[in-house]
Amino acid sequence: MPHKIVSMEKVYCILILTLSMNFILITPSTSPADGKKLLTQCETIVAYKEGKDISNLTMATTEEAIYCLGYIQGTLDMNHFYEISIGDNAMFCMPEKKLNNMEATKIVIRYLREHPEGLK
Repeated sequence: MPHKIVSMEKVYCILILTLSMNFILITPSTSPADGKKLLTQCETIVAYKEGKDISNLTMATTEEAIYCLGYIQGTLDMNHFYEISIGDNAMFCMPEKKLNNMEATKIVIRYLREHPEGLK
């Protein structure tokens, strides 16, 4: 099956929308997380990966930050499964150079910061 050429901007937009819609559409009572919480969790893990001072973190905060990476990786893995099983109907198109978890996390952070109106 020939691959479509898609701009990176379009790929990022689709990725961001897909990840963020999970938090906008799910009611807080049934959701394990919300957009504000995911933003905080992801900002913490990125700060750690960038070598910033995170000495004030508790064990609970650290566990929550790791949740961000698991959530993002789970979404990426699920989309990969969709790409293999249903092709063009996957949630979003990945670039040829596969995004790593940290790159995807930074994309989600940027989107959540730019669209606070959708956070619950």
